[in-house]
Parts: sequence; C-alpha cells; structure tokens
Amino acid sequence: MVVFQYNPEMLSRTIAPQYISADKGGRPDKVRFKSAAVEQITAQIEIDGTDLLSQGDSQTLAQGIHPQLATLMLLAYPSTQYVNSVASQLKSAGTLKIIPAAAPLTLFVWGALRVVPVRIDSIDIAEQAYDPLLNPIRATVSLKMTVLTYSDFPVDDPAFTASVAYQQVLEGLALKISPG
Repeated sequence: MVVFQYNPEMLSRTIAPQYISADKGGRPDKVRFKSAAVEQITAQIEIDGTDLLSQGDSQTLAQGIHPQLATLMLLAYPSTQYVNSVASQLKSAGTLKIIPAAAPLTLFVWGALRVVPVRIDSIDIAEQAYDPLLNPIRATVSLKMTVLTYSDFPVDDPAFTASVAYQQVLEGLALKISPG
C-alpha cells in the first residue's frame, strides 16, 4: 500500500457507458448495457519537498522527493524479485522468455466515499525544482487510470467487492437528490 497525503491539484473523470443493441426483425430492440461503464481518471498531484527541507528532514535532504516519485513509478513495473525468480526458473528449464507478471491490486482512494480498483495507464512526471545535488524537490505528477469494475474480476476477488461497493456508494448518493 502506498499512502500519499497530497490532495490532487486537479482530478478529471470520463465515464463511457458500454452498450449493446440487439436487432429484432430489422427493428432495434431496447438499448442494453453490455457491462459497467468505463471510467477513466486523470489526477494531477503536486509533490513538494521544500517544507521538509526547511524542517531539516534527513531523507529529503539526502534524496529530495526521489522516494515518492520512485513509489509512483513502480506502480508501472513488475518487481525485480518476480523477474529474477522467473528468469532463473526459465533458465533452468532451458528457455529465456519472461512470462508477464500479474499486476498487483491498486486501489485509488480519494476520500472515504471513493475507493476504486484501478489500472495505471500512464504516469507523467514533470520535475520542476532541484536541490544542489540535483535531487528533485518539486514535481507535478499526472496519473491516468482506468477504473476496474466487477466486469473485470471473478466474483470471489476482493477487487470485485471493492468495485461493487463503489457503485453502491454512487447509487446511495444519487438517492439523496430529491425529485422536484
């Protein structure tokens, strides 16, 4: 689990419904849902180590915000432990093709009511300021993610439960709007 105490500078969401339409004798039937909508989230996160530098934080003095950036970057990589383990096994078996690693479950949490399993689509990092050792001390990170839904998981997967819970929260919030 990676916890950041940074509020996004900007967060945008795109929701694309997934429909199918069936033809009955040349006449379209009702429009039906094929699966849950595809929701994409883009979050702009500002990471600034200047406060920690002014407080004399030893890690920030030595490394700037490298650890925070590395943590985000590693969301896009399989672990080297996995890669080395598989490579060793395959080498013993006489083959050298690396089998793709399963990505770990990643939950994007932005508030108690919005906890969603996501797939990281891209991480754009713009480093903006450096200390004398050229460690980054300020950066803007743009995370692009696709929300994974119950359509993406087997029913016994914890991510299935998280996805259903998110939709139930949305349904509960929508009920709070009184008609008229």
